[in-house]
Amino acid sequence: MLGRSKDRTYREELSKFGKEKESDIKLEYRDSQGRIMTPKEAFRYQCRIFHGINPSKNKQEKEKKRYEASKKILQTAPQDSASMKALSKLQQQNSQAFVILNTKNQPK
Repeated sequence: MLGRSKDRTYREELSKFGKEKESDIKLEYRDSQGRIMTPKEAFRYQCRIFHGINPSKNKQEKEKKRYEASKKILQTAPQDSASMKALSKLQQQNSQAFVILNTKNQPK
């Protein structure tokens, strides 16, 4: 029950909007470029607004580099990565469809 005893319950308020469960409500925080922020990033952003403190130049550059690196990873196809090329080369050499990664526990 919210507030006083004569007030409506939380479920009654949800049913007013056609929502039956609490899980139907979803909060999304987006940054200035429109990307969805993680809860940690959203909390930091709100704290900075509340206290009026902006991140330092180094922190801004670090965040920009992190974003560009993740963007670059998403743009490259999985077949083009160096590890996939090495695995496919190994498969062709051994003419097997699988690659053994750990030889420690292999029976001899």
